[in-house]
Amino acid sequence: MRKITFSLMLVLFFASFSVSAQSESESHSKSETEVSVNQPSNTGFGYDWNGWLHENDGKKHYISPAAGALFWDCCILGFSRYINVQEWAQITLDDWKYVWRKDTEWDIDNFQTNLVLHPVQEGMVFLGARASNLSFYEALAYATINSFVWEYFGETELPSRNDFIYSPLGAIAVGETLHRLSLEADQYSGLLGLCLNPARLWSQSFLRQKPQGPLSNELEIGIQFSMGTVSNYMKILNNSEYRYNQLEHTPLFTSPIIYVTYNDPYGHDSNDPYSQFELELSAGVSPWDTSYNGPVQDYSIFSEGIILSRAPDFGEKIDTTVAFEFVYDFEINDSYMISTCAPGFAFKQRFRKDSGSKIEWQIHANGIALGGNDDLYYFKGITKQTTLGIDYHYCFGVENILKFRYITANNSYLFFNAHNYAFYDIDNPTYYHLKQDKFGPERTDSGEGWALVSLIKVGAEVSLSKKVAIGVQDNIYLKRTFLKDQKDYYQAMHQESVYFKIYARK
Repeated sequence: MRKITFSLMLVLFFASFSVSAQSESESHSKSETEVSVNQPSNTGFGYDWNGWLHENDGKKHYISPAAGALFWDCCILGFSRYINVQEWAQITLDDWKYVWRKDTEWDIDNFQTNLVLHPVQEGMVFLGARASNLSFYEALAYATINSFVWEYFGETELPSRNDFIYSPLGAIAVGETLHRLSLEADQYSGLLGLCLNPARLWSQSFLRQKPQGPLSNELEIGIQFSMGTVSNYMKILNNSEYRYNQLEHTPLFTSPIIYVTYNDPYGHDSNDPYSQFELELSAGVSPWDTSYNGPVQDYSIFSEGIILSRAPDFGEKIDTTVAFEFVYDFEINDSYMISTCAPGFAFKQRFRKDSGSKIEWQIHANGIALGGNDDLYYFKGITKQTTLGIDYHYCFGVENILKFRYITANNSYLFFNAHNYAFYDIDNPTYYHLKQDKFGPERTDSGEGWALVSLIKVGAEVSLSKKVAIGVQDNIYLKRTFLKDQKDYYQAMHQESVYFKIYARK
């Protein structure tokens, strides 16, 4: 098997130097706030490479990203097989026989593995395609094909239905945002551009050219440092006997958060996917060991990217966007877990006042193609996790996003954001491993049912200068379940914090 893999890599290695396809023939409609330029080849470390790179030839290169995808897959497989020694990576030629006869399953990998690491894996393939001058949709095709190849040839386990859906869709949010941010970073540091798009190490080595693409005319990055407290309340309905703490309190919780707004969300008219997007990344931790799983932690990714938009005219001082979009949400917390891949529609509007103040509001309606919803509290004393048990469901449903912001003339503002979810937890095998009631007889329950969830952020920010602001923020999490067999529960989490924020604007 290693000889076969090596031979394929060798063929694609040389082909990636020499084979290119036709020139870009299709034209894309650009937003008025977006310009298309070729990056200067002498900007920062990682660009000139001592004369190795030449000007982008403008042609599509199909073999280079295919070779890069194979190399990336072999690196993951090799590490998992020989260094981490994972059972699923011990592939033989016998595993490749009659692959078309393989059944599929809902797998039981960890929440973060299935719903963020697999999208990152295919996101690298997406990035490699974009760095080779391929279009957004061609890059998506590469990520989709590679996901199927990996599921059938890269593991000893049965192909995963969830990965067929989540990996390529999640690659959109990971790949296209990093591709565009990498081009932006190149204007300041070639090394930073490579860090945001590591797939360029492959494409620039073999194609001897840096990627080209559009740059935004407006870019806002905010880095926020928050500190506050967290309280979490849980109640099992129709159950008089509690054998765990219903209320948890964390006296100190800190969280750095990065906000990115790529081009103006309001008045945006474009056919170019992700010519406007908003991105939020956060990582939080507490020194207090107050959860059942150790110190409280929180990691999240929230992304909204416009695929197609129009800007209808409702008046001189009203900026409006009507868009088809793609939303990717991921948050893992010791109290809850959520993830969604949700295409849908958005309506965004901004009213500009003569005084210099502004009112902005948005409403989004999205269908959840596939998502994840937690069962964390069934591990806290009500049910006992078996060896193979996991703590979440796969689910479908709908997602609604509401945003409101009142901005004063000096850029201080009040804000309200809400992500509302209606998850339908499908009856799949992941839940069947939660079989034993800790205080009763063993049973096998269905995980089927509804879960209604809201993530709400409300607060105020005071601008101290064009680049510095301080604020207060309240994060609220609400959940109510309507499950078929398990006892329903209500959950509420409250996190109040103060923060310091630094802005960089283009």
